[in-house]
Amino acid sequence: MAEEEDRISCLPDLLLVEIISRIKVKIKDYEEEEEEEEKEDERLMTTKEAIKTTSTISKRWQHLWTKLATLSFIYFYDGDFYDDVTRVIGNTLTQCPTDVNLNKFKLKILCSVQHTSQVNSWIRYAFTRNVQDIDLLLWDPKTGEEFSFYDELFFNNSCITRIKLYNCVFCPPNATICWDQLKFLSLKKARLVGDSIGIILSGSPCLETLDLAHVKDITLGDYNCLDALSRLRDKGFQFSRVGADGDEDRITELMDGAVAAAAET
Repeated sequence: MAEEEDRISCLPDLLLVEIISRIKVKIKDYEEEEEEEEKEDERLMTTKEAIKTTSTISKRWQHLWTKLATLSFIYFYDGDFYDDVTRVIGNTLTQCPTDVNLNKFKLKILCSVQHTSQVNSWIRYAFTRNVQDIDLLLWDPKTGEEFSFYDELFFNNSCITRIKLYNCVFCPPNATICWDQLKFLSLKKARLVGDSIGIILSGSPCLETLDLAHVKDITLGDYNCLDALSRLRDKGFQFSRVGADGDEDRITELMDGAVAAAAET
């Protein structure tokens, strides 16, 4: 007897990709602390899970994952697997198209300093696909050293609207940023170099939310941050902070100045 036709597989690729993008899986124990935005015990599939799922269903589905508008890599394995993880991610990205825009790129992995160049190349790849939402957690459990972003394309991008960075050194090259469409920026366990706050505010005219948690080396710098903050507040700008070593006091002082400046105008 001939097998009954799989009606779902007969759907257009566009619909099948939409179905795949909505499949959720249970959150594993080691992910719970990092999945702060998930209110339940599940999340959308990672890219690895999407590859496995689509390859299992049928040949008709096995390459559909490359058309997903989200790339998500979550690996919190022991450090002995550094090379394996970077190889898997690198091989995966080589199979993806370069002419399709990305909605989101999530990268949460354990990695060593020796992989900095490779990881930066993955991030650059996401930006060449006009990614709108980027979520990065890069951690070396052996040294605890922060990850450094040094690609100029990261700091000069007109497509990005949302950025979340965890455990990083924030040092824009040439002390400039151009994030024309950025609305949300979260920096957690980050170290700021120079007048990064001023540079962020000056280069992000659409910024609505700035979330800082345990950020080191905040300085007021030479930029006119008060005018920038005052302008952002008029647009409904939201600022939150959970700091250490008095960092939150410096930012509170800055915000109070913005309020006073706005009141005088």
